[in-house]
Amino acid sequence: MNKADREALAKTILALSNAEQTEVLVGSGDNALTRFTHETSNQNVVVDDTGVSVRAIVDGRTGVAQTNRRDDASLRDVVARAVEMAKLAPKDPQTPELPRGGETAAPPGAYDEATARASAEQRAQMCEAIFRTAEGSGYWSAGYASTASNGITIANTSGALASFDGTDAAINVKMNGADSTGFAEAYTNAAGAIDAGAVGSIAAEKVRQSASPRSVEPGEWTVILEPAALGELLSYITPHFSAQAYEEGSSFCSDGLDRKYFSEHFSLRDDYADALSPGMPFDYEGQPTMRLPLVENGVVKNIVTDSYYAKRLNRPNTGHALPAPNAFGP
Repeated sequence: MNKADREALAKTILALSNAEQTEVLVGSGDNALTRFTHETSNQNVVVDDTGVSVRAIVDGRTGVAQTNRRDDASLRDVVARAVEMAKLAPKDPQTPELPRGGETAAPPGAYDEATARASAEQRAQMCEAIFRTAEGSGYWSAGYASTASNGITIANTSGALASFDGTDAAINVKMNGADSTGFAEAYTNAAGAIDAGAVGSIAAEKVRQSASPRSVEPGEWTVILEPAALGELLSYITPHFSAQAYEEGSSFCSDGLDRKYFSEHFSLRDDYADALSPGMPFDYEGQPTMRLPLVENGVVKNIVTDSYYAKRLNRPNTGHALPAPNAFGP
């Protein structure tokens, strides 16, 4: 669905609700993946679907219901289920008013039309480039190529209305030799920017360089992490900046902000508009997302919030809500 169709559907669903507050999420996506092993494609899958999620708030009680059917009866049913579940849910006096949203703009490069229209043949060509490298080196490979196009629209009874369309593409390869392996990956918003052959060559070079491994003595070793490895490490750190983890005491920075937790050489920022990975400029409540410094020269400066934790902790709403319901907070 395009933006206009999603927004029309969201407004139609809002009009069906008699809850004190209602939020509607309409998400549409076309996600495709071609997986391979031993230079043969062994799986090609495509998921093309549109889903609707309704959050109803009644007297501080919240209910959420979902469907991927769009006929009138199904839309009325999903709204009714959300309202009925809200009536049965425990009351939370901290339940806030839904955000009013605000003006946002998608960052340049977030959506690529060619990636949205990518075919199975194009993904096969990406895989073939890796196969040529593997066969020419005497190795075998496994991995995947993927392309995706996703749109989201969020509307609520406070007046928020926000829409975003984005694309993603990826290549992931594990190259295998007789006694060594190599890994490489590439992620971007535009499939045309991925040089699959170059990614395969990086993985093959790692196989070559790590051939005939030997044991080494335990001790201190200087290790330089490439972006993929550092990214995986950061994926375990970033949840600690959630206001929920901070308040619960499960975050490493729960002792307080504006304290030094890292080396002075380390800084970290959350920026949906960064040119390397442009993304959605608002959260799943339709609230504009702030571009935040999380760590500056080793000092933790900010945690991220949604409407609930902004009210609960008396902090600004940074626009980092996940779809309701979720167990992770912002």
